[in-house]
Amino acid sequence: MLAGVKVRLAALAACVCCVLTFEMFWVPLQRGLRPEAVEAAAPPPPEASSQRRKW
Repeated sequence: MLAGVKVRLAALAACVCCVLTFEMFWVPLQRGLRPEAVEAAAPPPPEASSQRRKW
């Protein structure tokens, strides 16, 4: 039972990360921002992956 709850929480966290990544990268690109500006505004990926592993 607890394993299923952990899997659901991990899946939910992954979905949230995907949505945030989509809004941070795809939406500014559609608005015409340069990729360099988008990359500079993005947080470093290792921190996000370490937070996901804690779940």
